[in-house]
Amino acid sequence: MNLPGRKLLWTDTLDFRSDKANFYYQFRRQLLKNGQVVREKNWQETIPRDHQ
Repeated sequence: MNLPGRKLLWTDTLDFRSDKANFYYQFRRQLLKNGQVVREKNWQETIPRDHQ
């Protein structure tokens, strides 16, 4: 998003993997202002497989 005097960019990164026992979820969201990170939030969760 280009605004007068600044440029804002939101980026998201998702990593989803698994093994025999679990799923692994990682998500990162960043807000960049003029190329510099001003906010970042990370989520991470391990989800057991139930083998239904």
